[in-house]
Amino acid sequence: MIEKYKIYTCLLSAFLWLSLCWGFVQDELVPGLEHVRSFVFLFADFVFLVLGLYALRSRRDVYIVISFLLILLFSAVLNRQGIVTIFNGSRDFIGLLLAAPVIRMLLLSKYSERFERSFDRQLLVFLSLQTVCVTWQFFKYGPGDYVGGSMGEGASGTISVLIYFISFYLMIRRWDCELSYFMNIRKNFLLVFLLYPTFLNETKISLVLFVFYFILLVKIDRDIVLKAMKMFPIIIVLSIASVTVYSYVVDTDAGDVFTEDNMYNYFIGEDIDYLIDVAMKVQDQEIETDNVWAVDIPRISKLVLAPVILDDTGGKIWLGAGVGQFKGASVIGQTSFARKNNWFLQGSRPLLFFIIVQLGVIGLIWLLINLITIVQTGDRFTFAWNIRLYLYLLIAMSMLYNDSFRLYPYCFILFYIAMTGLAYREGRTEEMRNLKGQ
Repeated sequence: MIEKYKIYTCLLSAFLWLSLCWGFVQDELVPGLEHVRSFVFLFADFVFLVLGLYALRSRRDVYIVISFLLILLFSAVLNRQGIVTIFNGSRDFIGLLLAAPVIRMLLLSKYSERFERSFDRQLLVFLSLQTVCVTWQFFKYGPGDYVGGSMGEGASGTISVLIYFISFYLMIRRWDCELSYFMNIRKNFLLVFLLYPTFLNETKISLVLFVFYFILLVKIDRDIVLKAMKMFPIIIVLSIASVTVYSYVVDTDAGDVFTEDNMYNYFIGEDIDYLIDVAMKVQDQEIETDNVWAVDIPRISKLVLAPVILDDTGGKIWLGAGVGQFKGASVIGQTSFARKNNWFLQGSRPLLFFIIVQLGVIGLIWLLINLITIVQTGDRFTFAWNIRLYLYLLIAMSMLYNDSFRLYPYCFILFYIAMTGLAYREGRTEEMRNLKGQ
């Protein structure tokens, strides 16, 4: 009945907005909220868990949850983990596990169209809100990690990804196939304008997402090669423009942004042995520094070192050190593995690193199957493959960029875009039959 739908969606929206806006409110408006942050987010995770378990009905979703629990159990036993550590560490996987079931249930319900209209409006409000938050942060702190929009400090990469995908999704929802490419852009220019905050927070991922935003607005069909050739000059102009704006904002030479040396230092590092030595000395308090990024081991180097570090754990490279290695610093306390290898775990956390350290190669296989079965939904919608390719691009980049998929709101928004009208609507009737037949 309608009352149950209202209660469910109100709880969902309230805690999504709470999670998406807490950072800015705490950082800029009410600093005292920092003392209750951990407890508020613990309660939010509990709400998302309950909502997700209630929605757990599809065979696909049940298999994903059961397989995760088996991997989690084996890894925990091999690493002799306690229940508290397992529970706390599992919180980082609630979005990956239970966001899709909630979306699926709402899209298959008789209130599906109402839910889509409501959530689309909320996405536009969220997109508009970032212009205020990001601009405020940029003029107060300059470009950098502090410019995380409504999500606050440290969420710059996460907020940039959400801005691009929300704008892209809404653009396609409004796309008129009777109009030309440029007329559609002109008609919906507001959505393009709302991308501007992504150039104020020094996130390199924005440069790639910006260019592919416009490329993937071209319908994928038999004439895609010809269209790509026509788009090539525009792609060059967009690439040069995006790098130029980025370099101006962060005050660096445009020619240095994607040089071989710059990329090598960013992902691998010039002298990895020196970086490891300094990081370990900081951990042992032989050297003092408040800048965690000064001893941040580059992304690729972390992945190369992972098998060696994990060789001392029960799960080794196959099942990892167990969940909870990136949590516990504020209330519960770190695991023994995390305390010993803090120099290795701190700083940047690509998704690949985040998964392998905790659940190993088997956990990585589970993650890929999970994400692919969410993105690759059966559909004949005009722009279905455009959405899929944009999401696959993001997943590939996230493997070496950040671990935003541990955030429930991040998963919910991206999975909604993958599963709603654009890549899901045509399969709705069949899915409903499957669910009723269970």
